[in-house]
Amino acid sequence: MDNHSTTVKHHPQLTERGMFIGITRFHIAVAIAGALGGLLEGFDAGVISGALLFLKKTFALTRVLQEIAVTSVLVGALIGAIIAGPLSNAIGRRRVMLLGAVIFAVFALTSAIAPTLPLFLFSRFVIGIAVGLVSVVGSLYVSELVPPAVRGILVAGFQIALSFGLTAAYWVDYSFARFDHGNWHAMFAVGIIPAVAMLVIVWMLPDTPRWHMMRGRPIMAAQIMNVVEPDPARREEDLATMETELKQERGRFSEFFQNSGLRQSLWFGIGLGLIQQLTGINIVVYYSPILFQMAGLQTPSTAILVTAVIGVVTLIATISIIFFVDRVGRKPSLLVSLAGISFAMLMLGILFAVKSFVPTQDMGVAAFIIILLYHIFFAFGVGPLFWVYVAEIYPLRFRGIGTSTSHTVAWAGNIVVSMTFLSLVKALGAVGTFTIYTIICILAFFFIWGWAPETRGHRLEDMMYYWTHQRQWPNNTIQAEQTE
Repeated sequence: MDNHSTTVKHHPQLTERGMFIGITRFHIAVAIAGALGGLLEGFDAGVISGALLFLKKTFALTRVLQEIAVTSVLVGALIGAIIAGPLSNAIGRRRVMLLGAVIFAVFALTSAIAPTLPLFLFSRFVIGIAVGLVSVVGSLYVSELVPPAVRGILVAGFQIALSFGLTAAYWVDYSFARFDHGNWHAMFAVGIIPAVAMLVIVWMLPDTPRWHMMRGRPIMAAQIMNVVEPDPARREEDLATMETELKQERGRFSEFFQNSGLRQSLWFGIGLGLIQQLTGINIVVYYSPILFQMAGLQTPSTAILVTAVIGVVTLIATISIIFFVDRVGRKPSLLVSLAGISFAMLMLGILFAVKSFVPTQDMGVAAFIIILLYHIFFAFGVGPLFWVYVAEIYPLRFRGIGTSTSHTVAWAGNIVVSMTFLSLVKALGAVGTFTIYTIICILAFFFIWGWAPETRGHRLEDMMYYWTHQRQWPNNTIQAEQTE
């Protein structure tokens, strides 16, 4: 028996009711563990944005080297996302998260003390592998350890923590930029703290019942399911469904193309990954201080401070999704989000088109308002609902490989955006660049309008039925189909 199974036996207090109906202390602990993975990703994305202004001086970075400094971690994350699904099936969701936390902590330290650019870039690359592992498995881990009635709320915690990590990183950057002469070494070193916290919390939790069932351990799966699902009838039904599905051969990637329903789930998952990145979020995450300098805010500490203020508002907006994701539903929230970020991208293009006619101070204020608006709408839907949807849409046999595929596509899109933005601005100008992103946002809106299912309240075990029965839910689901 695995040593972590004792968590279920020796921590009965975790099953006491939490502050929300249907959420126990165990569920909260699981959500915190998954959320810390989001915090790691958010902190890493945010810290480079402010540190980049000072790394340019230390390593004499050209425009291309700046893009490489940003994307080195993304290349690692792409590799991490590719191997995360098969690895989580082989050694477990929990062990992959522990591995990611250890790697992040070690190489956060080496990136902080790196005396040369090659060592810095290598450290960032390896950190990226950890981020890729955790980003794929974190939401999967949470979704498999909480009941469907509260799954959206708790999985969305990953994006909330990601936003918190971004915000914390911005303020860390500002503090060291303002009071410690741009000490980028200390900026990166702070990342060790959340990695260690994640390591400690995940160590005390079990793996998921679905993974134990996959490994032929039905007794262990049942023990953990006793904590996961308070309703005995639903618990037995879920275990029976898992066992039935897993009697079939483990899902292979080629099977997505042999069944039209499964193929739809794959295309939707790929589309989600592209939408989250190609709608421009990492322009305003990685390059916000540079954007504000383009808009007229020349002092590095001022540009970072404005970015940090936006981070706080974004965090508040992200937390608000808790009150909508399991009430309003996934699809309506996503459509509102895409409409808002389309408008914000359009306004950024217009702003830079009239830059020569606008006073510098007014230009900075306008850029602040528009980028703030973009963050708010992104936080309301596209940000958190990617994690929620990708953790839900794939049938059990295909969940590991499907989730990994969606995240791999997302990281690939992230690399494309981050590696090309400054070059696009140089080639097409800010107006042309933001026009392209506006068109992508509009296309994304219509993709979600026509293709996204409404998974709110439905069991993970029913996804196979949904995709293979013309996108209809079985009669025994919690609520009626809301896709159309």
